[in-house]
Amino acid sequence: MKNNNSSDNGNTQSGSLDAPSRLIGLHPRGREVRALLILVLVFATIGMIAVTAWGSLVSVATQVSRTGGWNADSELPSLFRADQAPAAELDGATFVVGKQLFVATCAACHGLTGMGVPNFGKNLVMSRWVKKQSDLQLVEFIKRGRGVEDPLNTTKVPMPPRGGNAAFTDEHIGQISCYLRGLQDPRRIPAVLPAPKALVLPAALPTGPMASLPGIEESDYDAESIRTGQKLFLASCVSCHGADARGIVKLGKDLVKSPFILATDDEKMLAFLKSGRPSSDPANTTKVDMPPKGGNPSLNEEGLGSIIAYLRYMQERDRKSP
Repeated sequence: MKNNNSSDNGNTQSGSLDAPSRLIGLHPRGREVRALLILVLVFATIGMIAVTAWGSLVSVATQVSRTGGWNADSELPSLFRADQAPAAELDGATFVVGKQLFVATCAACHGLTGMGVPNFGKNLVMSRWVKKQSDLQLVEFIKRGRGVEDPLNTTKVPMPPRGGNAAFTDEHIGQISCYLRGLQDPRRIPAVLPAPKALVLPAALPTGPMASLPGIEESDYDAESIRTGQKLFLASCVSCHGADARGIVKLGKDLVKSPFILATDDEKMLAFLKSGRPSSDPANTTKVDMPPKGGNPSLNEEGLGSIIAYLRYMQERDRKSP
């Protein structure tokens, strides 16, 4: 009896020692716990991979949204089949002027070659949306622009009406449209183009308190230079910096209160305007290319000096304002 009791006690102790293993490995509830732990580890691993790859995924999605999946180095077929005959040849003079207008007004967002600027302006060369618009529809779109509230505005950067230059006529916009057609299908560009002429960009003078340039005679700068500078600024710089030079969100900085401009003398400012500031420059915090001479190659040093005079006048007025 005593031996049997001892044996029973031993079995009981042995069973108590094996209980944890039964709980985890043999008992149904133990198997559920193990399965749950495995699932947690699997989802945690997937989550870590997703977090690591998120930046790359967003970059790819943005690129596809901006360009439709095309890029300058791809070997994908063009927008037009090789056996598809091109449309009518473009007018050479219209194409040349359109290029000048585009470079001076649209290049800051869409790049000098129309291939787009990441997070700002889409690739117009490979845009299927641009391709399917008729000439009239494309002109009307440029005239109208596209606000950030438009669901089709995937960059969430405003496209101002008429490219930001209210003085652009329908003819000017038609010339830009002609240039875009040539970018998309180079077969339509005439083999011989006329030499570009010096282009005087149209400018819409502002309205309101600053329209008459109050206090211009009291400025430290020549009044005529200020007036000329205002016209040149409104023709070449307005699309990024606004008609009042106060800047446009995500495009161009406020030039009136800019610490950089306030701390830079006129000589260095002239050199800066001549060279521009690419988006790769660490000092370019907007990451929007500022093209040399504001994108207007016809601007000479005298014209750039007039723009500086106008900006200095605007700064003087700002300091004197209540």
